[in-house]
Amino acid sequence: MMPNADPEKSRRRAFPLLLAALLVACAVTAIGYARVGRDSQMSTAPLDVENAQVVNLEHLWLQTQNTGDVAQLDKILASDFVRPDPAEGAFITKAEMMAYLHSHPFPRHGGPPPHCARLRVTIYGNVAIARGVLAASDAQGVPVRKTLFTDVFVLRQSRWQAVSAQENDVPLHP
Repeated sequence: MMPNADPEKSRRRAFPLLLAALLVACAVTAIGYARVGRDSQMSTAPLDVENAQVVNLEHLWLQTQNTGDVAQLDKILASDFVRPDPAEGAFITKAEMMAYLHSHPFPRHGGPPPHCARLRVTIYGNVAIARGVLAASDAQGVPVRKTLFTDVFVLRQSRWQAVSAQENDVPLHP
């Protein structure tokens, strides 16, 4: 303990430390607000445009399946696209899938083409996850198939491409 400590002198020494601590606290708060502001800006116009691009790509993908346009599907799928095939217990690459589709035309059924319902797209930087329901019915409009899907897209060179897809059939209840 210092004898005869001058309280005024102690306050003058403490003031720069207190000021520095206050400036650091303000800087940290400002950085946090800037980060929040930037994140919320990402969820406005630019994100809406990217979201719409992925939604349009999903609809185009479904159209290729309805029409059998394998050439268009080739553009939608990235070269490293892989999807699981639970029936076979294996993964299928884009090359394997495209070879199969070239030798086996898309199945056609008598009803209207399947349609996409409840499509939701979430974007995480350069990755987008699309989730939705595919519904198909027969010529009389009776539901014949319902499938939940999750598709993963990656933005590369300003272009979204699918890198993975997972479908799960949902049992139809009478």
